[in-house]
Amino acid sequence: MANAQQAEALGYTRYWFAEHHNMESVASSATSLLIGHVAGKTATIRVGSGGIMLPNHSPLVVAEQFGTLETLYPGLMTSDWAGHRAVTRQQRWQYVARI
Repeated sequence: MANAQQAEALGYTRYWFAEHHNMESVASSATSLLIGHVAGKTATIRVGSGGIMLPNHSPLVVAEQFGTLETLYPGLMTSDWAGHRAVTRQQRWQYVARI
């Protein structure tokens, strides 16, 4: 929260969250929740998600979530969509082992 508020105070116009899964140090697997929280605590900065992985979510639910956020915080939502699926650490290491 403090980072987004500081970015807004410094004149930044956008603050994005990246969707990541299976990472203990990153709390951004539910980006729409984070976006709503930050949008409620800032005033002018546009808040969004860089790369919602649509294969992991129902596109209709994602559209409804962002539509609701846009209704609650008009003009402050922005988003990006990704067509790839999340990869687990085990899958990543299996891929590396094959190379």
